[in-house]
Amino acid sequence: MELLGKGTYGKVYVSDDDPGKAVKIIKRDEASKFESEEYLLSISNDHIAKVFQVETRLNQIYIYMARYDSDLQKLISSTHSTLPLRDIMRLEYQIGSALQYLHLNKRILHADVKPDNILLDRKLNFFLCDFSLSMDLNQDILTATNQVYSAFYRPPILYYNTQIKNGHKIRQEYDFYALFMVLCFAYAHFILVDDHSNVEDKVQESFFC
Repeated sequence: MELLGKGTYGKVYVSDDDPGKAVKIIKRDEASKFESEEYLLSISNDHIAKVFQVETRLNQIYIYMARYDSDLQKLISSTHSTLPLRDIMRLEYQIGSALQYLHLNKRILHADVKPDNILLDRKLNFFLCDFSLSMDLNQDILTATNQVYSAFYRPPILYYNTQIKNGHKIRQEYDFYALFMVLCFAYAHFILVDDHSNVEDKVQESFFC
């Protein structure tokens, strides 16, 4: 199968049966408990990436999903340009609605909102994907900051709040902080650098750029 991309926990290929579809393959012992539910999540919200079927075979999980034209990271990198304001507003609304559905209806924290995990079609509609790091808002706690989000999209509080470092219930606001940083990146190529030794100054800078 032709490789489309790979992440920390899985690889995505073009489906042998239909080039218009993709299949993500994950080791069963590395999959989050929500990845097996992606089919149900995708049919319940228009802006969660469409999943047709989830299968478990021996020690692997196969997620059959729609094949999208690109992801937000590749779009920005390949064009070397930012998105116009009208597309930023669409991105905020569409991914924001997907997150609101996950938080309020399913009590799920996505926990890995970033441009790589936002897919798009030819009409520039946006779709949230990848539940590899997702957590249960009612039950799960954080015991290490690197359990969630990529560094540039991780809320600074996760580095400096000792309650969170030592085991604290997660909050849905973390996803919205990550979405805000995605919007900054897509609109102005702005991200906080991966240096948290002086995070308060860097957060203040982000509001004046």
